Amino acid sequence: MSIVGRYTRLTPAQSDRAMREPGWARELAEELAEAESERQLSVADRRCHEVGTAWHALAFLLDRRGLPVDLLHGEAEVPDTAAPGYGPPRLLVPERVRLAADSLAELPPHVLTEGVTADDLAQAHVYPAGLWQRGDALEVVAGHYLELAAFVRTAARYRHALLVRLGRPPCPESTPPARGFGRRTGQQARQPPHGRSPERRFDASSDLAAIQVGI
Repeated sequence: MSIVGRYTRLTPAQSDRAMREPGWARELAEELAEAESERQLSVADRRCHEVGTAWHALAFLLDRRGLPVDLLHGEAEVPDTAAPGYGPPRLLVPERVRLAADSLAELPPHVLTEGVTADDLAQAHVYPAGLWQRGDALEVVAGHYLELAAFVRTAARYRHALLVRLGRPPCPESTPPARGFGRRTGQQARQPPHGRSPERRFDASSDLAAIQVGI
């Protein structure tokens, strides 16, 4: 099974409780994800979000651009003595979420991936190795970046903290069909479980326009 990156928006009261009660934040995150799994929600309306296996590539590319916040791993360790996954959950407090949102607003996806090839990521041993064999690998990563930026922007708007977790998917994986960001259809795809989005490619013509108007 793959390692995926997961986020949950927490209110100030919830983030305070998460730091006091070991395991409570993980339980809350799982409950919220389960509640959202059967609903069709936009990124801005979700309390939970996943970047799938693109988390390592996003961390690599954002670090390369000097992002001042550890958005892909989190910062403050959340007490959790029985946390499944790769290390304990970590928290980004609202002030750090705001800094991340402001920084991402100045970093369009084509700049994030500028000067980098899939071969570069493969040679840097960026996870997952199989992704860099695809011709559209960087488009897939850019698509995840756009959705993550929208999610972080919403968290900042509500002055929420972000709970960040790395681990196995919470349910059996499936491979959803890829679709372009810029394509518009009359029917919205069913929301995948636990805040995961269908794999989406970056389309510069429509997606940069969406960023400019703050969608």
